Amino acid sequence: MSEAMRVFVTGGTGFVGRRLVRRLRAQGATVTALVRPGSDCSVLPADVRRVTGVLGADEPVSPELREVLAEADAVIHCAARLFAPGWQDYLRTNVLGTEILAKAVAEYGQTIRRVILLSSLAAAGPCGMPPGISEQAPPSPVSAYGWSKLLAEWAMERHVGKKRLTILRPPIVYGPEDRALAPLFTLAARGLVLNAGLKPAPCSFLYRDDLVEALLLCLKAPEASGVYHLEDGRPSSLREFGELIARAAGRRPRHLSLPHFLVWIAAQANGLIARCRPNVFLPLTPDKALEGRQKGWLADGARFRREFGFSAGTSLEAGIAETLRWRAQTKKN
Repeated sequence: MSEAMRVFVTGGTGFVGRRLVRRLRAQGATVTALVRPGSDCSVLPADVRRVTGVLGADEPVSPELREVLAEADAVIHCAARLFAPGWQDYLRTNVLGTEILAKAVAEYGQTIRRVILLSSLAAAGPCGMPPGISEQAPPSPVSAYGWSKLLAEWAMERHVGKKRLTILRPPIVYGPEDRALAPLFTLAARGLVLNAGLKPAPCSFLYRDDLVEALLLCLKAPEASGVYHLEDGRPSSLREFGELIARAAGRRPRHLSLPHFLVWIAAQANGLIARCRPNVFLPLTPDKALEGRQKGWLADGARFRREFGFSAGTSLEAGIAETLRWRAQTKKN
């Protein structure tokens, strides 16, 4: 990567964004990060420029953001709403926020050569049969989140164009600093492995650092356009994931399979709480329960491996062990 490359990253303090920003700086790029008001900017290197703002439907593009886009060589859009009480929240952040950014890139980003949108496998839809769903399959989202990510892809493509746009659809992403799977790690580390439904659904996984490496590969390949699915090459399931956590923590896995209707009831209760207390983080929402009812979430990442020579450097066991080490260290501090 050229030391002169100027990269604008949205969601810079998020789970993926903060790691991406650190890697970009380590490779010599000049980085500007869009951060939400009140975000913990201590997770960013001190020499990273911060632009405070929210890509909301009723907020115009600020002069500072216009200036950043006018000087940038590349944009990596990581900001998104992963958990929300209703579809309106996904629409506001994931769709309208992306459209605002896409329009601003089209209008002010004349020097931008590459736009990378971090989407989700949820935009493609579920698949329980190996090798998994590929980029050639017609998108079939089943959740509000999945639809919002697909609409975000279409909005970005409509305004930016296909030639300079790369869309990555990762599966379940895990690693240190993640809040989404924290409850699963907490329970499984004590030996309790929860499973929704009577049969484990096959899933694809990807360690956060491997996702960041995939983003960096796209940044270095200006000809890489289109949609790419990502995965670590090893189909698994949330049940096996929990078993691996328990064993890595030195516990004997004890399984508790919950019928989908009980998961749905708990999700509905969480949805009501989230509407009344929007600042409370509840990863189990009705939308996520709907995704959990599917027969599987397998991705076919053959195209990305073939075109980029990508190979996930972190096995499921190694990624889980590293995440547990981080959690233990965090508790000590």
